[in-house]
Amino acid sequence: MCTLMLNLVLVDVSKRVQSVGDTIGLLEAIYAFQSASTLRNELFSFEVKTKSGTKKLKVPQHSDTRWVSKYKGVNFFKTQFSSIVVALQKCAQNKAKPREAAEAKGLLTQFRSFDVIYFLVCLDEILCYLNILSKQLQSSNIDIGKSLRLIKATIESLCKMRTDDKFEELYKKAQDIFQVQGSVSDFSVENRPIRKQTPSSSLSDFLVFETTGKGKSTCNDESVSKKTQFKAELFSIVDNISEEMEKRFSENSSLLACISSCNPNSQNFLDPKELCSFAKFWGKDEEFCIQLKAQCDLGKSMFSKCKSTEDLYKELFSFGSFNELRYIVSVVLVMPVSSATAERSFSSMRRIKNCLRSTMMGQRLHSLGVISIERELSYNLLCHPEIVVDEFAAQKGRRLKFLLK
Repeated sequence: MCTLMLNLVLVDVSKRVQSVGDTIGLLEAIYAFQSASTLRNELFSFEVKTKSGTKKLKVPQHSDTRWVSKYKGVNFFKTQFSSIVVALQKCAQNKAKPREAAEAKGLLTQFRSFDVIYFLVCLDEILCYLNILSKQLQSSNIDIGKSLRLIKATIESLCKMRTDDKFEELYKKAQDIFQVQGSVSDFSVENRPIRKQTPSSSLSDFLVFETTGKGKSTCNDESVSKKTQFKAELFSIVDNISEEMEKRFSENSSLLACISSCNPNSQNFLDPKELCSFAKFWGKDEEFCIQLKAQCDLGKSMFSKCKSTEDLYKELFSFGSFNELRYIVSVVLVMPVSSATAERSFSSMRRIKNCLRSTMMGQRLHSLGVISIERELSYNLLCHPEIVVDEFAAQKGRRLKFLLK
């Protein structure tokens, strides 16, 4: 289980739901447009007043490998919608560069449309839930029991968005943003004409199991209003995300559910049946399971006041007669929830082994890696290097004095 799975959910949904892909693609195009020139980049930098002072905001970059880039991008374009429009208008009025002005006009026309505003509002609401889950999965101290409960709660929250009341709320927010911009487009929210699509004559008298033709997957009947299509799009996004999360996180879910038995806050705390199935998965014999069952029965009353799995392990460690149960709890604690820590370690290697250190030996690379990766432990030494210098100087007499005291 890792945050990469969650990020792949967003990537797959943007490919399967055309409206999401179109919106994300437009945001990426605006980022590419403003980053191509230093003057344009400065034009798209906005100052926002906060309690701590003035903060300068820039258009965030989208990436399929960065976990929070989608949410940061959508939230930025939604909150800074008016500022983005003003910046694009200035670029569109640049007579000295007609090519730049033409590109800005095209981006401005798309960005001010009600479709983009509506999907920005919807994606901001949806990605907010997923961003909370993403941050928790990146934490180094979250256990699998907590992550399973958080994933389940996230899916339930997304499913609650699949209601008419929630749609009306999001639709009203989009209308408010659209109306603030004034008459920016001849787009009619309610009565935009819909081109009727005719199936290909070559498919007549054939049973087809896939959607055909171009355009959105919603119904193209002229009697269907634009608002109904927006509702269908929202439900499609929620369904696809929920389906992808269920598919990606349900693998080995029955085995992972056994892990919650080690959590004192769980309803099935120290359930002998689930813990024995977990022990058999790790190749333990029947004798081990017999001892484990007896220890679970005793532990339910002895360790019920523990607040977390870590506290349970500390209590078990103080006893010498719960070896089997202590082994199971230790396995649960060391099982990684995500690969975020390992990926951060690999990212540190890019800073450590640069072109100036390309010939270093393995021992030096290992030592520098420990100092960089375990920053929480080495922070005091990095801030006060004189401690290391004094220790080095005291090891052996030298002609030069290194002592800083």
